[in-house]
Amino acid sequence: MDSQLGQGSIEVKGIDTTGRLVPAWLLTFAILVLIFYAPVGFMLIKGFIGTDGHFTVSYIRDILVDPYYRGIFGFTLLQATASTIVSIFLALPLSFLMARYRFKGKSILRALTLVPFVLPSILVALGFVIAYGNNGFLNRFLMSVFHRDSPPLRILYSFKAIILAHSFYNFPVALRIIASSWESIPRSNYDAAETLGGKGFTLFRTVTLPHLIPSILSSAILIFLYCFGSFAVILVLGGGPRFTTLEVEMFNLMRVELDMGKAGALAFIRTIFSLLLLYLHMVARERTTAEKKGEPVPLKSLSSTGPIFKSIVYAYLIFIVIFVVLPLASIFARSLSGVRNPISFPSLEAYRSLFSGGATTETIVGAIRNSLIYGGATVCIAVPLGIAVSYISVRSSFGKSFETLAMLPIAVSSMVFALGYVLIRSRFRLSGFPASALFIVLAHSIAAYPFVARTLSSGLAAIGPSYRQAACSLGAGPVTAFITVELPLLSRAITSGAAFAFALSIGEFNASLLLSEPFQSTIPVAIYRLVSAYNFSGACVLGSILILLCIIAFFLIDRFKGKEEAL
Repeated sequence: MDSQLGQGSIEVKGIDTTGRLVPAWLLTFAILVLIFYAPVGFMLIKGFIGTDGHFTVSYIRDILVDPYYRGIFGFTLLQATASTIVSIFLALPLSFLMARYRFKGKSILRALTLVPFVLPSILVALGFVIAYGNNGFLNRFLMSVFHRDSPPLRILYSFKAIILAHSFYNFPVALRIIASSWESIPRSNYDAAETLGGKGFTLFRTVTLPHLIPSILSSAILIFLYCFGSFAVILVLGGGPRFTTLEVEMFNLMRVELDMGKAGALAFIRTIFSLLLLYLHMVARERTTAEKKGEPVPLKSLSSTGPIFKSIVYAYLIFIVIFVVLPLASIFARSLSGVRNPISFPSLEAYRSLFSGGATTETIVGAIRNSLIYGGATVCIAVPLGIAVSYISVRSSFGKSFETLAMLPIAVSSMVFALGYVLIRSRFRLSGFPASALFIVLAHSIAAYPFVARTLSSGLAAIGPSYRQAACSLGAGPVTAFITVELPLLSRAITSGAAFAFALSIGEFNASLLLSEPFQSTIPVAIYRLVSAYNFSGACVLGSILILLCIIAFFLIDRFKGKEEAL
């Protein structure tokens, strides 16, 4: 039996079985066209259709020459660039410590630093309001210590608040990617350099840095993408039109000004730019995953280092822990404080007020119920779709091309395809609970399945060829071999992917805000409406519930080790 398996075609007894994947490829691609490419196309084409119904480029031209829109695009680039630099700057020292040292609490710290990226963006914004606001916990603490009558730190509703929130949210991305790359540098590389007289900074410059550059670039581009498409953080912490980004402006054009043409043109420009970034990320990521493996460098004990170095390290670690924990702890603390007197603690007044009955309680309970239903439905769609995408990407000769097409939702803003669904709903006059709920679930599934696919692709590529050879020798085709042999071996990765899809769904804000009817609010949308009504106690109660749901999903993700592959 001549069997060749892997990224290319699968041959058994000289017969190329790649053709058997064509039906699966066509079905999967047809689903992606239906739920992703079609709504995106509906939205983008609006930028080229004039009020008379004919083709036009006037919307694109007007946006490109208008100083107002150039200013929005410039600020979007500025805040994304600054956020990326700060995120990388925060992550590099911790990546070094994780890759090279042993110390007490390392595993807890590693798990803790994953939490921010699992959290919904609306929770990050809420946590920063409660922790760093003028009446937030940090300012109240400083006012008490230094006996001041006014808050010493004025962070909120400023450029600083946006950068800090984005850095909090995204530095775990850089940490995971860079630390993993740092750990993978073979010891033999350092041994070879040392025999040639290299040491100290020379070793870092000639061995470590060249190895890390692809991972740094990969994580930087990915973080830039996330910050470039940020919506909830800008909406809550920006504080006004001065800090408007492309995402916020698209929302205003579509929902406030009802200018579909300019919204479509802005979505087109934003999408083209994001696709270019996605291509650069995939190139950098491929170089990162292609790094040679070998015996790792032995870990040193942090306790055996000098006192000055240890002091600096522990000060940095304490800062990171406070940076991560304070916004989340502030949400819990505010939920357990009095509604009229926030200083009173502990108190269940906020919980009683929110769940005491009436229309507000009905809305909140409905939001929790809707989020759980949408999350479960998203898992049912995103996991099978992610499995199909990962299988075709890894097992077919056209896998790389298919993966590129399937991963486009990472670059295309959820705001864009959600606006596409709004247009479809209006065009075909689809209204009511079933249609809106379906569109919300589909939007959540589009956002989730690429992460499921990446989680499974790594596990699928790691399965040895002997399993498939045995199945093929008994007459099984590639799909049958996958279902009966490989799929059970991926159960842990599937569990991790499902947990991540559920976490993304219950925390998704952009599409949910656009597509939900008043009776279909999700937890993030309800939190935003409570914040807009200055009901911070109620928002923190609901935020605490959402954090607990995210922690459960986070526990499953970390337990089954799928997050690193998803990045």
